[in-house]
Amino acid sequence: MSVLLLEREGAVAKITLNRPDAANAFDMALGRALLDAAIEVDADASVRAVVLTGAGKMFCAGGDIGVMSSSGDKVGAVIGELASTLHLAMSRLGRMNKPLVNLINGAA
Repeated sequence: MSVLLLEREGAVAKITLNRPDAANAFDMALGRALLDAAIEVDADASVRAVVLTGAGKMFCAGGDIGVMSSSGDKVGAVIGELASTLHLAMSRLGRMNKPLVNLINGAA
């Protein structure tokens, strides 16, 4: 199962965080996938709008606490890398010249 789904319907791209069993909490795989999707939809001239949502009952629980707690002495580096990756992804989505619609389901 892919941690992120990128679908296109006409000129609309839909990005779905796809870790519903973990409340769509971010780990590095999901963070990198979101960054890749952000770059892809921003660069695609055929995409005129982007929708961001989460699979299941919750949009996103934030960072994956399980990953952080299992990082031991490297927790600071893990959080730093995840935060940097998410910052790049969200900055890319926020700066693109197309509307971004967030469909927030459940807690965000």
